[in-house]
Amino acid sequence: MTLQKVGRSLYSASEITNLDMDPHVRSAYEDCLELLDHSVDLLTNSLTSAAFGGELSSSIQDVLTCLSAALTNQDTCTEGFDELNGDVKHQIIAGKGEEE
Repeated sequence: MTLQKVGRSLYSASEITNLDMDPHVRSAYEDCLELLDHSVDLLTNSLTSAAFGGELSSSIQDVLTCLSAALTNQDTCTEGFDELNGDVKHQIIAGKGEEE
């Protein structure tokens, strides 16, 4: 479920790539896209590790590390827009399913 939600957020966010943006907004936007893409990879890796992992304790630690990194990416993405306003910020925050 979380992987699907992050994937949908990435897809939704990438739909506005061609909008004219202030350089600061563009920078936050591109950072956010990169972080969302990385989160999709992390969540995919955590699922793979859980399903096909070797040693149980190592597999659990790998999953926890990937999940923690994905959560950190989400926070970092949101923080990139803290000092900014406008439609791009609202679309990114709405796409992630968060309140402002």
